[in-house]
Amino acid sequence: NNYLEVILVDDGSTDRSGKICDGYAEKYEYIKVVHKINGGVSTARNEGLKIATGTHVSFLDADDFIDENAYKNIIEVIQRYNPDCIDFGWKYINDCGEVTHNLHKVEKNIVLDKEIIKKDIIPPLINVAEGKDYFIYDFAVNKIYKKEIIDHYSICFDNNRRTWEDRTFVVEYLKYCNSFYSIDKCFYNYVSVPN
Repeated sequence: NNYLEVILVDDGSTDRSGKICDGYAEKYEYIKVVHKINGGVSTARNEGLKIATGTHVSFLDADDFIDENAYKNIIEVIQRYNPDCIDFGWKYINDCGEVTHNLHKVEKNIVLDKEIIKKDIIPPLINVAEGKDYFIYDFAVNKIYKKEIIDHYSICFDNNRRTWEDRTFVVEYLKYCNSFYSIDKCFYNYVSVPN
């Protein structure tokens, strides 16, 4: 797999997760594992970012999954348009297995410029705009980021935050983007898991 690098962060798990991760890393050369003491999602993502060598980064939380064809589609967008930020819709899967599709109203499948990012996309994320039409969801997981932008501006997740950690990262990243591209498909699957 030339296109993908998978970094599994074992954030101090107390079950067999760490061993399972190591098993995958032994089997597949594109999988790396980091074991660390439990520090929460922000610390886990930051550890992954430290060792990521790819040109682009995406995040996937434990319990969730991404559609099988997602990265193929995303790579095609990167090769064709090379936008600074790509986002896509997400599906919510509740305890009964019911699926809800979620797509925001920002224009899809077109490169949007810095002016639109500043005027329409960032304001709802920092609560200075009422209109929900341009609210792109403040999750880190339904977006693709350029590693060079993250590195150049030292963007990371706030290790002291246990809530809303995504929003600050997303806003900080978007501040430095000149182009934004939203795919009209719901690739990310957010699974509701009891406790």
